Amino acid sequence: MTALKVVVILMVAVSGCGGGGQDIVQPNGASARVNGRIIVSELLGGPCGMSSQIISYAPDGTDPVFLTTSGSNIMPTAAPDARTILFSSCVGNVREIFAMDSDGTNRRQITTGTQGGTGNFTPIYSPDQRRIAFSAVRDGDTNPEVWVMNADGTGATRLTQTPPALPDQQFVWALHPTWSADGLQIAYASTVSGSTQIWIMNRDGTDQRQLTSGLGPDYPDANVPHWSPDGAKIVFGRGSPGQPRSMWVIDVATGTESEIITGVQWADWQPASQ
Repeated sequence: MTALKVVVILMVAVSGCGGGGQDIVQPNGASARVNGRIIVSELLGGPCGMSSQIISYAPDGTDPVFLTTSGSNIMPTAAPDARTILFSSCVGNVREIFAMDSDGTNRRQITTGTQGGTGNFTPIYSPDQRRIAFSAVRDGDTNPEVWVMNADGTGATRLTQTPPALPDQQFVWALHPTWSADGLQIAYASTVSGSTQIWIMNRDGTDQRQLTSGLGPDYPDANVPHWSPDGAKIVFGRGSPGQPRSMWVIDVATGTESEIITGVQWADWQPASQ
C-alpha cells in the first residue's frame, strides 16, 4: 500500500504583486502541485478590484514563474493528470472559473454569465476529470453553496441549501468541496449545525451528513477538508476565531478524530514513495 503524508500549508504575510503586505500561500506549503512544482496564489480571496496572481515555484521555493500577470486570480488547484490548473478569476465584478495549461498557456473560461451573486470559486476536478465541484454565490443566493458541473461548464447543479444563520451565528456557508478517491462522494465545510463542520454527501448531493463533531456556534470550527488519496481519511483545519489553529485527521469509516499538527492553517495530502 502506498504510504501517505500530509503537506502543511503555512500562512504568512509577505509583499505581493501590489507591493503591500498580503496573505500568500508560501511555497514551503502546497496549494497545488503540478509536474513537481508548487502553484500558489497571492491572495486567498478578496474583491475583484484587488490584484492577485498565480505563481509556480520549484519545490524549494526558488524559481518563481508567474502563470497569470493581470486581474484577480485565486484558489488554483491542479488536475489529477497535472496538465491543467483550475482557478477563479474576475470577469467584471463576478468571479468565474477558468482553466489553463500547467505552464500558464491556453487560458479558457469554464463558467460564463454568472448572475445574482459574487460568483464561483474553490474549483476542483473529480478524479476522472469529467466533473468539477466548486463553491458559488449565484442565482440569488446570499451565501456560498456547493455546486457541481461538467468539465466544460455545462450542467451546473447546486448540491447544498444552507439554512439561515442562527441568532449567534456569524457565517453561513457550504464551502471547499473535495472529492473522494473513487469520485462517488464529496466532502465539504458547512455551517448547518451552527458552526463550520466537515460534512460528506454523495456526488449528486444526496445523503448529506455531518462527519466531525460539534453543534452550535461556540464549538471550534472544522474547515477546508482534503480527502486522502486512498479515500480512508480527511485532513482538515480546526480552531476558534482569534485562536491558533491546528490540523486534524478523521477516519471516514469510524469517525475517529486525531489532532496531528498545531499552529498551522491548511494541509493537504500527497502520495509518498513506497
